[in-house]
Amino acid sequence: MIHISIHQTDEDCEITIDGHAQYAEPGKDIVCSAISTLFDTLMSALQLSSSEVYEYEKPSKARIKRVDEWAGSSIDIFRIGVRGVEAQYPDYVSVSDW
Repeated sequence: MIHISIHQTDEDCEITIDGHAQYAEPGKDIVCSAISTLFDTLMSALQLSSSEVYEYEKPSKARIKRVDEWAGSSIDIFRIGVRGVEAQYPDYVSVSDW
């Protein structure tokens, strides 16, 4: 199972992704692919803002140091996406968001 943790305050946000969905064999796992794509898209969006806004440990951990309007909107879109995957594949993805 993929476990996604999103811990956001007024100032910063930490996102951690652990585990594997094991929905299908490696290279064909659409659940892992969906989560990876959403996370990579979030990181790309943050790069458009400023390289100093976040720290990124590939492949699955990010700390957004300053949640401005752009970063906040990007995180919200990531949140919507991972919640959608969780709703579609609840046996393979869990999201903790606080």
